[in-house]
Amino acid sequence: MLRTMVHHLIAQGITHGALAQMLKEIYLDVAEAEFSLSFKRQTDSRLALVTGLNRKEIARLRRCGCRKLDHREIATVISIGFGRKSNGIEYVGRSR
Repeated sequence: MLRTMVHHLIAQGITHGALAQMLKEIYLDVAEAEFSLSFKRQTDSRLALVTGLNRKEIARLRRCGCRKLDHREIATVISIGFGRKSNGIEYVGRSR
């Protein structure tokens, strides 16, 4: 499944760096929105534990305000390729 996703991402021109940045932002957004505790302040340390990102990266992402991407874009790009054919290649299983 991941091989198929990577194949499609490369075909769409999405680099590893761009995907990694989007995933960091999505992890942080989800952790802040869905894994907060009502009786505790959401600190960088807590977010680091929940997401696996380091505190420096959490602080950078929170500070820069760059998390304004429409994360549905990546979901759309990924979902378009599954089960479809493009240039005769079916994105199911391993492509060779």
